[in-house]
Amino acid sequence: LVTCKLVEGLEATSIFVSTISITAIALDRYNVIIKPKKQLWKPLQSIFILTSIWLFGLSLSLPLFWSRTIKEDNLREKLKGNVPKLVSALDIPNVTVELCIEEWPLQHGRAIYSLFTVIFQYILPIIIVSISYTCICNRLENRMLEKTKGTQLEEKREQDRNRVHRTNLLLRYTAIIFGISWLPLNILNILTDLWITFDNPSTFRIVFACCHMIGMSSACSNPFLYGWLNDNFRKEFKEILAPCCPSRAQTELIVLCQQDEQINSQLRSQRRNESINKKCDLIVVSNNV
Repeated sequence: LVTCKLVEGLEATSIFVSTISITAIALDRYNVIIKPKKQLWKPLQSIFILTSIWLFGLSLSLPLFWSRTIKEDNLREKLKGNVPKLVSALDIPNVTVELCIEEWPLQHGRAIYSLFTVIFQYILPIIIVSISYTCICNRLENRMLEKTKGTQLEEKREQDRNRVHRTNLLLRYTAIIFGISWLPLNILNILTDLWITFDNPSTFRIVFACCHMIGMSSACSNPFLYGWLNDNFRKEFKEILAPCCPSRAQTELIVLCQQDEQINSQLRSQRRNESINKKCDLIVVSNNV
């Protein structure tokens, strides 16, 4: 009975924890970007938040722990109703087996819990993630506009714009992938609990496993997004792969270094000219006096 309850309950807990963690990351980025003066989390606070995420995920999956139970059934009669040809071909013995099933106290308990899951595992997280990342994108764009109002070089302004654009793309892609990844599983749960019934349990298990893997892949896609859209990560990664393909990697590194050196040289020249102009203005003023 314990194993019966744990298998289904922990599977649901992992799904809730995954989506809550992604939502917590979005809120953390919101606090860092929108409220930079706010004090960062201390180690004990981080441990408390991680523990709270797991406890909240467990609490959301408690109905599944309660509904799972053991039921005795006749193996021959059970298989005869699903695959009668297999029973006659293999001569299945007439024995009693224990099955792990769901028994809800309410008539439509499973459907109610599915709607509850869609709201707390999909709709609310995607709303929070979308709003948080939209606010962050707007703040970064406003900062970029304020920063480029000065006397920066055109190359530097273009570099800042590209960096902000990549960051905004990263945030948008993260929210989009989150929504797309978890959509099939939520649609499957709603359809199977309200309208569709699978005649073959094996077909449902295969479809559910595919939807479940697609949903869990949202957590795996974030590192690839961060790596592809992060210049420093790509630069370090190319340096690691340089011995394997020296010609292309080293050429790109040399070009990047030359571009950085050119921009830095132009900035130094601009600062030097501004300093000379200030000194000349002071000399002219002193001579006039």
